[in-house]
Amino acid sequence: MKKYIVQFKRQFIFAICLLTLAQSLTVYASVINANILNALIKRQVIQFVQQVGILLCIWCTVALIQYVSEVFEQHLIQNLDIAIRTDIVTVLTAEPYNIYNRRDSATYESWLNNDLQLINQQGFESLFIVIEDIAGALLALVTLVYFHWLLASAAAVLTGLIILLPRLLDHRLSVTSTGLTHQNEQFVSTTHDALHAFNLLYTFQSLPLLIAKVRSASVTLKYANVKRTVVQTQIGIIGFLGNILSQVVLIGLAGLLAVQHLVSIGTINAVGSLAGNVFNSLGNLSNTLGLIRGTRPIFQKYVDEQAFMAVPSIKPGNAQKDVPLVLQLNNVSYHYPASSILLVDHVSQTFYQGQKILLTGASGTGKSTFLKLIAGYLPLTEGTIMISRHQISAKSANYVLRKVLYLDQQPLLIQGTVRENLRLNQTFTDQQLIHQLLQMKLVTSEKDGTHFLNLQVGTDGNCLSGGQRQRLALARALLRQPEVLLVDEGTSAIDPATAIYIEKLLLNMPALTLIMISHTVHDQVLPLFSRVIDFANLTRTQDTQNN
Repeated sequence: MKKYIVQFKRQFIFAICLLTLAQSLTVYASVINANILNALIKRQVIQFVQQVGILLCIWCTVALIQYVSEVFEQHLIQNLDIAIRTDIVTVLTAEPYNIYNRRDSATYESWLNNDLQLINQQGFESLFIVIEDIAGALLALVTLVYFHWLLASAAAVLTGLIILLPRLLDHRLSVTSTGLTHQNEQFVSTTHDALHAFNLLYTFQSLPLLIAKVRSASVTLKYANVKRTVVQTQIGIIGFLGNILSQVVLIGLAGLLAVQHLVSIGTINAVGSLAGNVFNSLGNLSNTLGLIRGTRPIFQKYVDEQAFMAVPSIKPGNAQKDVPLVLQLNNVSYHYPASSILLVDHVSQTFYQGQKILLTGASGTGKSTFLKLIAGYLPLTEGTIMISRHQISAKSANYVLRKVLYLDQQPLLIQGTVRENLRLNQTFTDQQLIHQLLQMKLVTSEKDGTHFLNLQVGTDGNCLSGGQRQRLALARALLRQPEVLLVDEGTSAIDPATAIYIEKLLLNMPALTLIMISHTVHDQVLPLFSRVIDFANLTRTQDTQNN
């Protein structure tokens, strides 16, 4: 949290000034209350009327300052949220493919939404309350010195007790806050998965399972919320009891001083008000500080994420002129971290520029994993992969992604227009986009292409057919002109005639190195492949050396 306070220090200073000014006037109002009572006791009518008028002006000014302060605080909190979300996404976008995908997207959604709500409520909003309470308490203590030093001394001692006692529950609050943020992540993940499976459950008449999953996740989340609330309430009760007892003690002391004529009768009225300022503030302060400390595990989670993915930077080597691209695999093996079974077992292969490779084999044997290894998405268990004589593990992700492009079985689309999905924050002219749409037979003319570019694709591309999504993904890939294109069932949802046309288009690109997985190979395109490789037969001794 400190990082963001420093980042927006000017805005924080302005907010502190507003809060301090409001508290100064509130404390001054207590002094005016004492003056009003003293004027009544002395029957000074003019003095009484003047003091009442001043009191009215003070409270009107306080109301105006509070309005400005609350609006400004909300602006500041939203700016802080933007900065935090930007930092989180910056860390995530710097992560390698396999590191990012160790969690599902719902977890990251929870970080950007649920965690930010907790940070706002427990952190920033509580911070402003703490600033206001401390300012009010300090100003009230100073004012008590004005009436009598003994009142200020007693208030200071009681203040220390009110602040220190609730800290005994800090650890429990931190544990329950951490548990709640983790449970929020699990809740979002569970509900996201359940709602995503609606069509499946509908087909198999199992929609009650969706209700059961959401209800079960809600019950678990309920207990996490209740646990945190129990600790928060315990802290609040300690502060409340300390607040009440301290006010009674201070008012009693003021009464004794008044009896001994050490202070005026009106001082009792002022002390009652000032004691409320001090102890109401400090009674809440212990609870509020506990809430702020409860956000530490959330911020630490983001720090840990950044540390987890941090790797030593790779120094650039001497510039070399790229040779005609060769993709070479040397003794490559891979198994998932949670398993010892090798999906890719000591494979050695060489693919020359312009080769067109068809990879066949039964489902679930590791073909998709093999392509992800070539694309650099997954870390090798053993062996090396070379691109243009450069080992991919020693090159930056950007270098590899410029040369090798992998198309997943399920095309991924973002909410927005076709144009936005083709560009993905990169610069292409509409003419370039329409050219690819025409090539993929998504449109029949440039005029249609202009309209199609403005089409909203919907959530996960649900406004497009499966075949349209696949062709859009292919168009997006060809716009980038990769040297190696890895296609995983890239035409499976496209009608046969169009699929054959697109496959021929890819196979007739002389400079493109293509490795394609397909379970629906068309006889018309089979002769155009340089090699057809059965994935099950890949061994360390095989080497694709011929075009």
